[in-house]
Amino acid sequence: MKFEDMQVIWDSQKDQKMFALDHDALHRTLIKKTRCIELGVTANELGMIAICLFVAAEQLRDPLFDQVNHYKIFGGAVMVCVAIWMLLKRVARIRKERGFDDSLCGDLDRSISHVEYNIALARSFQWWFLVPALIIVVVKLYFGDPEGRMFSIATMTGASILAMSVVHLGLRCSQIPQKRDLESLRLKLTTEQ
Repeated sequence: MKFEDMQVIWDSQKDQKMFALDHDALHRTLIKKTRCIELGVTANELGMIAICLFVAAEQLRDPLFDQVNHYKIFGGAVMVCVAIWMLLKRVARIRKERGFDDSLCGDLDRSISHVEYNIALARSFQWWFLVPALIIVVVKLYFGDPEGRMFSIATMTGASILAMSVVHLGLRCSQIPQKRDLESLRLKLTTEQ
């Protein structure tokens, strides 16, 4: 909220200056913030779908083109399933988003819904992405090249720790404070009315 969005008015009863919100300016600011949040959510969804499809293609390359390492078909199928799941979550989010009206409170609720969706995805990241990735690594360790096992274990461990750290950092530094700010604004607007 910018100070330009506030108007100075004179309270003649108390003979003092008061400040009032310019609801149109606040709504325009909120629409911009909502678009920014939605863009981040969309980038997150599409990025994860692209990563899953890339890993699936990498897993399926050897069995389909070279007719070797047929156990990798399992990993490709798992990652395609994760990509489909993410696509279904995206469709459900977009459908839910259409239920909000185009008002200040509706746009505020839409923004809060986007942030809550992002927080829920981040908090369940280990279940919908890391566990399937771990299953793929376990299958590779069981059926795959015995010489590369230690490298696979080290890579998966490092990647998992890095991924969880990045997700946790995003939650703590961005998404949770964003939700708190939006809910605080909603509280102020509803108590004002």
